[in-house]
Amino acid sequence: MKYSEFAENFSYDKATGIITRLKAPCNSVKVGQQAGCNLLRNGLLYRVIEFNGSQYAAHRLAFLAMTGEMPDGDIDHIDGDGLNNQWSNLRIVSHKQNMMNKQIYKTNRSGCPGVSWTNTWQKWVARINNKDGKRISLGYYQRLEDAVAARRQAEKEHGYHANHGRMHGNMG
Repeated sequence: MKYSEFAENFSYDKATGIITRLKAPCNSVKVGQQAGCNLLRNGLLYRVIEFNGSQYAAHRLAFLAMTGEMPDGDIDHIDGDGLNNQWSNLRIVSHKQNMMNKQIYKTNRSGCPGVSWTNTWQKWVARINNKDGKRISLGYYQRLEDAVAARRQAEKEHGYHANHGRMHGNMG
């Protein structure tokens, strides 16, 4: 979508993150109505807007509205809430950077990303991926607390976002 198409059909409120319709494409849509619907993707809810037969993520349209261009990289919701499209909550990042600010997997049993129990050694193991995507072992630990501490320290050293590993928020 081009900026001119967006500006002609939608309005973006950077304080609330809400995109509203300026034109009604059909009878079921009203002018002034919030555009789009919520869609569950990768365990998070995102706002998706349909226009001329294509679907657009609302956070990408927010960048179009604010900068005049569609973003090249990933858009990170800083607080991890895929429905919070306030301008202050969005940033362009590389895919690797985006992976350094993600929620903990639902299947994680330790409560900390990169920390798991190994039956072979009967210990907790801590691992992390560096900025180049290389997996680094941080060691084996008798106590979960020690493995978590090693992982948290490594997250700081490798530039992970402070929100990385947060619990799930806006689940569907």
